[in-house]
Amino acid sequence: MAATLTDRLDVSREKLDGLRRDVTHRTEELGGRARDAAMGAILRAGATALDGIARSAKTLPGTKSVSSRLAARASALEDARTALSTPSIPGYDELNVRQVQDALEKLDRWELLKVRAYEESNKARKTVIAAVDRRLED
Repeated sequence: MAATLTDRLDVSREKLDGLRRDVTHRTEELGGRARDAAMGAILRAGATALDGIARSAKTLPGTKSVSSRLAARASALEDARTALSTPSIPGYDELNVRQVQDALEKLDRWELLKVRAYEESNKARKTVIAAVDRRLED
């Protein structure tokens, strides 16, 4: 009887550990996506605002240098937004599934989450998404 209860307890602990790992994984994944989306929206809004200010400043006398600096900052914000939402694998969009899978080996968890989110939003290749998921479970 005691052995049976101990066995059941062990099985229950294993199930709970598995559920805890799954919840942690899903929470990190959602947190990364939410953070990326929020940062992207903030950067897009900042770039749009700076661009508008730069265009307005062009019309005022003596503000040409200010206008060009603001336009440069708006461009830098847009570049940052693009970098935030794009995988850090050079030429990602031109890579086939095997090449992407090979590149995944060198990425940390954060980069893997970016690749997964980007892949889901673009080509949505199931084999790539499954490969990312396997790496995230390691």
